[in-house]
Amino acid sequence: MDIQDIRRARLAQLIQERYGSQAQFIEQTNENQGEVSALLRDKSFGEKKARKLEKKCGLPAYWLDGDMAPISASTQAREVARAFDLLTPKQQGAVITMIESYGLTVTRHEAGTAAEQESSKLETRAITLSTTQITGQKQSFGSS
Repeated sequence: MDIQDIRRARLAQLIQERYGSQAQFIEQTNENQGEVSALLRDKSFGEKKARKLEKKCGLPAYWLDGDMAPISASTQAREVARAFDLLTPKQQGAVITMIESYGLTVTRHEAGTAAEQESSKLETRAITLSTTQITGQKQSFGSS
């Protein structure tokens, strides 16, 4: 398996684990549908495109070049915190209420060490969800 095959497999993994479908990936990243389909099939998947996609998706550099380990929980937590920060206070309150209705605890805190702040770069806050089981059900949030 060469580097382009690894990138294709990782992109497919990213789309499935984070976005659920190629259509959702396209909608959320504004990537070109034809180009993404071609990357997943046989189009040249070079260094520049891999780094661009990683940056756009909030992944560490060279993630697409790595092994097939699941997307890390810390990466997902930073993504959730960034998305949460984009909500209005009213929307944030609604999300917190919904999360707490499932018996989960929501805690906001400042990032710990300078190294942690540097590693997350854009993120200095996190949402911690504590539970013993995650149901895997997808929930949609938005204004009606």
